[in-house]
Amino acid sequence: PSPPPPSPPPPYQIDVATLKQLKIFDSSSNEERVIKRNFRPTRFQYRLDVRNAIEILRLVAKPTSISASVRYSIFSSQESLCDPKVFESDSDSAVKLQLCEGLNRLKISVTSQDRSNHLLYFVNITRMESSESVKLKDLKMEGARMDPSFSPGKVFASHKMKALLEKASSNSFILISPCSSM
Repeated sequence: PSPPPPSPPPPYQIDVATLKQLKIFDSSSNEERVIKRNFRPTRFQYRLDVRNAIEILRLVAKPTSISASVRYSIFSSQESLCDPKVFESDSDSAVKLQLCEGLNRLKISVTSQDRSNHLLYFVNITRMESSESVKLKDLKMEGARMDPSFSPGKVFASHKMKALLEKASSNSFILISPCSSM
């Protein structure tokens, strides 16, 4: 007879500092958001893009050993304009993340119970900018005249841009200068 299958490791592994699960949900719809690479305990970098309408995510990060500690921190590429936050949630393994527009860098720190091992997982979460926050500062065209002329506060319809491009010669070019996000 063959030997019995190996028994699963005990839930208390004092020297283990990995995650066994990492899932991210839209907190309002509870719909799971798919990270760009499938989760593996030995993969430490992930990416997620979300619509601008998603302001808060729920993160579930379960350690392999129930005795390991998990800590979270989040930083924004636009910290002068917005301060992303981590909130405790209704369960031990879940937290809520309040996102800023643009890149939000989530750091998940896992420490073994005996503190001999420490691992970091990173999730770069990009919350798309709202269409309201992306404005053009300038639009110039050489080799053709813009009619109507561009002004930063005026809506410039795409069909007018198409007509403008059709008028332009092959020697023309367009210079577009975006404003910084508002």
